[in-house]
Amino acid sequence: MELTKLEVAIALSAFIQGLGKEEREEGNDLLKQIEDELDNIVSNSTLNQMKEAGESVVTKFIHKILEDEEQ
Repeated sequence: MELTKLEVAIALSAFIQGLGKEEREEGNDLLKQIEDELDNIVSNSTLNQMKEAGESVVTKFIHKILEDEEQ
């Protein structure tokens, strides 16, 4: 399963948001660094591109899970 950079950014953003504000502000330099890069990716994408990438990544995740269950 190949993901585009925008698809990865959208999925990763969702996971990071799930960590909560306290975790994000705890001083994790890597987390701060990736948040800056995610902001850059998102700011250079249109709303339509983000919507399509979000739908695509969910579809790819679902297909991957169903594919693994069949094996």
